[in-house]
Amino acid sequence: AEQGLDVTLEPFRGGSDPVVLTASGELDLGIGGAGPAFWNAIALGLPIKVIAPGHAEGNPVATPLMISKAACESGAITSVAGLKGKKVSVNARGATEYWLDQALGTAGLSLDDIDLQTLAFPDAVAALASGAVDAAMVGEPLATKAEQDGIAVRLATDFPVQDIQPTVVFANSDFLTDNPEAATGLVTAYLKASRDLTGAGFLDPANLAIVEQYTGVPAALVAAAVKPVYAVDGEIDVAGLAKLQSFFRARGQLEYDEDLDPAQFVDTRYVDAALAELGPYQSGS
Repeated sequence: AEQGLDVTLEPFRGGSDPVVLTASGELDLGIGGAGPAFWNAIALGLPIKVIAPGHAEGNPVATPLMISKAACESGAITSVAGLKGKKVSVNARGATEYWLDQALGTAGLSLDDIDLQTLAFPDAVAALASGAVDAAMVGEPLATKAEQDGIAVRLATDFPVQDIQPTVVFANSDFLTDNPEAATGLVTAYLKASRDLTGAGFLDPANLAIVEQYTGVPAALVAAAVKPVYAVDGEIDVAGLAKLQSFFRARGQLEYDEDLDPAQFVDTRYVDAALAELGPYQSGS
């Protein structure tokens, strides 16, 4: 509202839909995972530009590797090394696979050492409870809810993914050309929100109420969950994007032969304009 914008939010369960719909112009902007569908769309020359960073991980991570509480208490699984040959799920093919691979790497394992399954996070929690999978990557706040309900425990929460932004804010190129002020206003508001949700501000009752309003997740659960990290300076991690692209290529998920240079589809002018208005981030402000 401060930026004079009237924004309609459209939620999507899958990561590929917002990319396709933004490219077609049905959506003006989107925020979603920089997964294989995103890269393949960019490689096709679809009119999409990355204009702001999404989130990153802190330590502990907000998407931990979990096992059932029963498996933990029985001693069936005591460490990441015990997952060799086991069924382990991710929510979708993409960045969460990279997360799992990094988590497995803490015990000298890789994705080749497990039976990889694909289950949405809520289904993964149910599968842990029933024993259908032995372990699962579970995103917050479902990870905390699974703990609170006595279903699952965190097996690995410290693995090297802090140098990756798995999500980005992207926009239709024609929209950017025709509406530069609106795009700048949206990124300005987005960075202000990122700052509001950094540090103690995340637990501000007003912020928790807004998160609950738009996600349906109870404020108390949001407050208890591990927090993601937001780029308060708006920096888009081009090197991290390139690292994801290399991983997807190694997994055979890309439909083009030569790696793309992320700098070719990243446009920082909107972040630059936002920073000119907001100034540098000051902790506690």
